Formats: sequence, C-alpha cells, structure tokens
Amino acid sequence: MTDSIMRPVTGSSNIKGVGYDEDTRTLIVAFISGATYTYDDFPPEAFDDFMAADSKGRHFLRHIKSKFTGSKIPARIDRQPVNILEAG
Repeated sequence: MTDSIMRPVTGSSNIKGVGYDEDTRTLIVAFISGATYTYDDFPPEAFDDFMAADSKGRHFLRHIKSKFTGSKIPARIDRQPVNILEAG
C-alpha cells in the first residue's frame, strides 16, 4: 500500500482519523481507542460519502462497519503511531 494521508476527524467521540489509498482502494480508520483498521476494496465514492457525512461515527456504523470487513492492524512496539495531519 502506498502511503496515504490520514485526515483528522474532529467532533467524533470514536474516530480519530481516516485515510484512503486510491491505488489499492483501501480505507484506513484510526479510532480514539488506539485501534486502527483497514477496509479493502472500498469504493472511492463511499470514501467521499464518508468524508461528507455530518457524523463520521454514525456514518461508519451504518454504512461501513455493517457492509465491509475490516482488518485490525496489529500494534507493534517498533512501529510509529499513525500520523494524523493537523487540519489547516
């Protein structure tokens, strides 16, 4: 997977940031809990809808978690944390 830019999510009590790799059609969701999941074969239109949603958490639960299989990225001591770019 190529490096994707993680976008911060503000105002969510569950989601810290999201990223999307257009080359591999992979959605990446970083949760406030520290867990990060990838969702493969995720259509670009679905990512656009996710980013446009007023409530990212509600949209995630209704349209992503229930329809796409996620894979947890295992935490490793030697890996840097997911880099969430500052908005602005």
